[in-house]
Amino acid sequence: MITEAKNLLENVIKKAVPNLPVVKSAAAEAQQIMARQFPFASLITNPGNFDSNEARTVRYFEGEGSGRKYLERYIRGVRSLPILIRVWADGEEGADDIVSRVIPELPAQWEYDGFTGRVEINFEEHSDHAGNMSKKYCSVVEVTFSGMAARAPGKAPVIENAEIVGGEFAAKNG
Repeated sequence: MITEAKNLLENVIKKAVPNLPVVKSAAAEAQQIMARQFPFASLITNPGNFDSNEARTVRYFEGEGSGRKYLERYIRGVRSLPILIRVWADGEEGADDIVSRVIPELPAQWEYDGFTGRVEINFEEHSDHAGNMSKKYCSVVEVTFSGMAARAPGKAPVIENAEIVGGEFAAKNG
């Protein structure tokens, strides 16, 4: 789920700001900072959570005609994965310009593992991260992706045939 979410964010950023480098780890971010290669965006995973209140089994048909199958999946719950988009630039104006172009492009929903999940912007933070000496600026946007934690699809139980046998009637009409 982490890779898919970061890939989606990278595509959104590259659409909004085509030539902006995007790194996907704290180690790569540190290398960019040490090399003084600004501006750039980094995608850093934050601690998430898990909600088991959504646990359930879903059954559905897949395919068409004679290839149609009746399947089921057990959903253990919903994973919430926050990812920080950190934009590093030479000043407040540069960082804000990039963030202002990225935020409107973020989707409200995404698909993960065959299920639709929410994409929420949790907070936006701007600060002179590196201090007065370097004049580098970091803007942060936290985006949370939700996705179902589900088992692989399996064949759903079905009644193959039924045999009618005689029995008593509890009520008789007429």
